[in-house]
Amino acid sequence: MEKNLSTLTILHYVYGGLLCFLGLFMLLFVALGHFFSSEWLLANAHEPPPPFLAALFKWIGWGLFVFLEIKGVLNFI
Repeated sequence: MEKNLSTLTILHYVYGGLLCFLGLFMLLFVALGHFFSSEWLLANAHEPPPPFLAALFKWIGWGLFVFLEIKGVLNFI
């Protein structure tokens, strides 16, 4: 039984680490939102994306980032 509990503990740490690592990828959504609202894209695009799209990507990216990081840290604890 001791062996199973130590394996479960290790797997919880691995799962928490994977959640925190996945949360970092959500920052790509934030970067994409900043790119959609950049002056360079607005000046060089034939048809720029709608303004709400940049805000949507930023909010979803930050929301998922915070959620996954909190869930990963709580899994460590």
